[in-house]
Amino acid sequence: MNAVDGILFGFSVAFEWRNLLACFIGVLIGTVVGVLPGIGPVGAMALLLPVTYALTPAGALIMLAGIYYGSMYGGSTTAILLKVPGEVSSVVTTLDGYEMARRGRAGPALFVAAIGSFVAGTVGVVGLAFIGPLLSKVALTFGPPEYFALCLLGLMVLSRLTGSSLSRAFVMVAAGLALSTVGMEPMSGTSRTRLPLGPTALEMGLWQALSTSVNSRTASSTGRAPLRSPTGPSTGIYTLANGNKYVGEFRDDKYTGQGTYSFANGKKYVGEFRDDKLNGQGTQTFANGNPYVGEFKDDNYNGQGTFTGSNGEKYVSEFKDGGRNGQGVLYRSDGSSQQSGAWENGVFVR
Repeated sequence: MNAVDGILFGFSVAFEWRNLLACFIGVLIGTVVGVLPGIGPVGAMALLLPVTYALTPAGALIMLAGIYYGSMYGGSTTAILLKVPGEVSSVVTTLDGYEMARRGRAGPALFVAAIGSFVAGTVGVVGLAFIGPLLSKVALTFGPPEYFALCLLGLMVLSRLTGSSLSRAFVMVAAGLALSTVGMEPMSGTSRTRLPLGPTALEMGLWQALSTSVNSRTASSTGRAPLRSPTGPSTGIYTLANGNKYVGEFRDDKYTGQGTYSFANGKKYVGEFRDDKLNGQGTQTFANGNPYVGEFKDDNYNGQGTFTGSNGEKYVSEFKDGGRNGQGVLYRSDGSSQQSGAWENGVFVR
């Protein structure tokens, strides 16, 4: 099937009345959400994901796409009327749109934003269908130098949005870079920085790092009573005699909540704890850098997850009792599938 056949087949599915209704509802909700700063299209899609469970796969994807496009456009409303962009993509809209609104031309500004959003979205999707294969080949040639050049170009362009003040532009860029070093890298699960405040605190996010630096108390290896708040959960640091350290939330004198546990041998776990054990979503990174990202239960891999080995091979799918058990796929370092099927105790069976 070539690109034209794919587009025609897509239109035949999209123009069904059920899918058109799902698209309308998605765009309406997305536009309302886009007006609210801080939620964003990804947040709106995550919140409304359960609504799509009753729809067909095509209808669900169409509704989610409508939410995404609606929220991307909705951010331009407050950008034009109030000079408050609802989304990151609406920042540039404030430059001309708000000035038009001040001159009494808010209606034409909103109309131009709507038409521009529709035309650009339509042309972009159709164009991507034709040049997507070519772009995928070009993307595979990108390496660290190319990514660095793109980041540098983006920072230089954004720094000029502040107007004529070059000093404010550099302060804005420096502040943004400083904030971006806090937390965990979402794709690999590795720490973004090693700052004097302590990597274990910063890996949990900016707010957690600030609250930990203010409220943290280090307990001895013989008890945790000082860490327990009389009114409920608390945040603190617990250092064991063997050098292991836990930074995060406590409840009833136990690790419960979001936290980071660092082993003396270099292994580290970042995620959810319950009753002193790894329970929930998290990332465990070994001393050699191999990460596991997924579900834990009672200190073991249990559930859906991804483990990446030193040789670049990656296993994706089900784990049980710390090993590969269930349906899963083993990928080679080049991304191609090596083995797909059922696994038992780390061994491929069929």
